[in-house]
Amino acid sequence: MGTPITHHSSPITGFYTLFYKEWLRFWKVSVQTILAPVLTALLFLVVFAYSLRGRIEVFPGVEYGAFLVPGLAMMSVLQNAFANSSSSLMQSKMTGNIVFVLLPPFSHREFFAAYLLAAVARGLVVGAGVFVATVWFVDLRLEHPLWVIGFAVLGSGVMGVLGIIAGIHSDKVDELEGVYREIAAELKSQYYISYEPSATDWDGRWRKIEVRVKGRDELIARTRTGYYAFPPASETQQR
Repeated sequence: MGTPITHHSSPITGFYTLFYKEWLRFWKVSVQTILAPVLTALLFLVVFAYSLRGRIEVFPGVEYGAFLVPGLAMMSVLQNAFANSSSSLMQSKMTGNIVFVLLPPFSHREFFAAYLLAAVARGLVVGAGVFVATVWFVDLRLEHPLWVIGFAVLGSGVMGVLGIIAGIHSDKVDELEGVYREIAAELKSQYYISYEPSATDWDGRWRKIEVRVKGRDELIARTRTGYYAFPPASETQQR
């Protein structure tokens, strides 16, 4: 009698295969999944940055375009990370091929990590594309690149997890589109509030602030909870 042949597979084989499948899912149609968001952000920058150039100065010495680009890149990262994981699961459920993912002996950790990492990858690729496409139009300086990368990775990871949850719990495309609209509205609905403190003793300490909408107690203004009392850049340069 012959000796039975035993096949030993790597513990990360299932994870890598599923991740590679999710990577190819958006990379094969990169014109729609990568180029389209980059062009959308670029058009947004051209319209708003050039129309408002010289009229708005968010921070002293910072052009409006330089202020706008990081927000556009981060918004693209978050939107595409959520869209990748949620749309993948939803399409698999609608077409019925989700069974080919559930039947193999994948652990829940491999399943979760593969979808999450693919969502993070798409978000970072689109964010990098937005940054590369827009950096030619503005004078943008990265003072803390590691913080930028950290925020992008963590933000895309959070939205990737929310996308997995939405894709699992949504039974119809309309439900998923409703989630898309809420997230898009949350990311695009922004406002600019200026504040000039009455106390001018710049001691560098943390000072708390609270913003309320007068006469509308049901509304919540999401703002910074405070600031460090450092002198403005204009006063520092004069000294």
